[in-house]
Amino acid sequence: MQIFDDLTALGDVHLGRKFTTGVPKHRLGEREEMVWKDFEDSVRNCTTKYHVQVGDLFDTFVVAPEVVLRAAEVYMKAMALNGEDVFYILYRGNHDASRDVMKKSSFDLFYELMRGHKQIKVVTNDPYMTSEYAFIPWHPFCSAQEQAELLSDRKFKAVFGHFDVESFGGSEFNVIPYETLKKHTDHVVTGHIHKASEFTHDGMKVTITGSMQPYSHAEDSKGLLYVTLPLSEVLEDTSKFFNKNLRVI
Repeated sequence: MQIFDDLTALGDVHLGRKFTTGVPKHRLGEREEMVWKDFEDSVRNCTTKYHVQVGDLFDTFVVAPEVVLRAAEVYMKAMALNGEDVFYILYRGNHDASRDVMKKSSFDLFYELMRGHKQIKVVTNDPYMTSEYAFIPWHPFCSAQEQAELLSDRKFKAVFGHFDVESFGGSEFNVIPYETLKKHTDHVVTGHIHKASEFTHDGMKVTITGSMQPYSHAEDSKGLLYVTLPLSEVLEDTSKFFNKNLRVI
């Protein structure tokens, strides 16, 4: 989605996710390729100055090595195609790090593969800032508040993160640090939450990108891939549900 004139945001991608529930054997792998196609199209066909992937590039902490290599290849081919016209930024999501410091993730491996390429920035620990935007990665040990306090003392067009918008179980660890961020911006953009939306909090605009594709019934309000209907409506025209994940109630 193009959020600003100069910036395209790509929601949580979750490469390496397996789709097997309710899928006939002769069609296994088709949905996975749909994910790859949308991912490749977004990265390759970007026409803005920045292309930002908002966390959770991979579905799990460790995915198959061929998934990491294919993702790296997608970015390298896109950089060769677009040259200096597009600068790619990816920052770490909660699926990309562990609270065990001895472990390394597939995202860490991707980071190493991308080092040395001047048209891409993979953000792992500390916030990354351009002249217009700031990007706060998810951190296993530092809260969103602590990360926000590392921003330089200036204003940004927007601050990006991988935040929660409300606390869970009373924990504020990853909730948007509104009071701190309003010193830096009036617009926060976040991944992490798979259903796209937008709201205002105390004068601050919050844009939730949503995931790249809906990955469950709860995430697909438009019925693009996941449909929930009573049996009577399903039987009216079953042909409408070809290539859909249909749940009958």
